[in-house]
Amino acid sequence: DSSRYFKGGRKKAKRNLRKRFGKNYSAPGTFVTLTYEHEALSRWEAWDRVRVDIKRFLHDITMRYKRAGRKSPRYIWVIEEQSKTGYPHVHIFYPKLKWLLKKEDVQLLWNVGRTRVEYADNVHIGGYVCKYITKMGGWSDEALSFIWKNRIRMYSYSRCYKMPMEDKLPSEWAFCISTNRARINDNLSHILRAIPEIDNIVEYLECS
Repeated sequence: DSSRYFKGGRKKAKRNLRKRFGKNYSAPGTFVTLTYEHEALSRWEAWDRVRVDIKRFLHDITMRYKRAGRKSPRYIWVIEEQSKTGYPHVHIFYPKLKWLLKKEDVQLLWNVGRTRVEYADNVHIGGYVCKYITKMGGWSDEALSFIWKNRIRMYSYSRCYKMPMEDKLPSEWAFCISTNRARINDNLSHILRAIPEIDNIVEYLECS
C-alpha cells in the first residue's frame, strides 16, 4: 500500500526525503523535543491537538524572531509515538542554529508539557527524519488510528528550506494530475476511434 501508514508508503516517504535533502547533507543545529503532560491531557486529547500545537509553537517562535528583528529560523519536524505511554511527542531540528531561545521561553511557548533543548555538532538531515518514519512500523494500532482520524502529517519542514543541489521537480500532485490527464486523453482517443463501429455508446462505456 502506498499510504504512509503502511510499509510501502514509509519506504516511498524515505525515498522522497533522500531525494530532497540529499544522501550526505549534514549540518550542526539545535534540537527541540516537545512532550505532553499526561496528568493534564489524555492520549486521545494529545493526539487530537498535536497538529495545532505544532503549528502554534512554530508560529510563536517565528513571531519572537520577527519582533527581535531576526530572520525566522528554518526547521524540520517529525512526530513519534512514545512507546511506553502511547502519547505523541515532537522532535524539531533547527539546522545551523546554535541558540534558539532561552530554555524557559521555549517551555513557556509550548506550555502543554515538557521541553528539551540541546545542540548537536553534526546531524544527517535526511537520516534524522527517516529514522522516525522507520519507527512507525512499531507504532500501536491506536496511535495509527489517531493520525488517520486527524489526518496528521508525520513530518514537515520550512517552505523556504532549500537544500544544496535540490532538483527542481514538479510536486507529487502535479505529477499525478499530468499522469491522469495523459491516461484520460489516451482512453478518449481509443473511444473516439471506435465510435463509428459502436452501436450503443452507453453500453460500450459501461462494459469498458
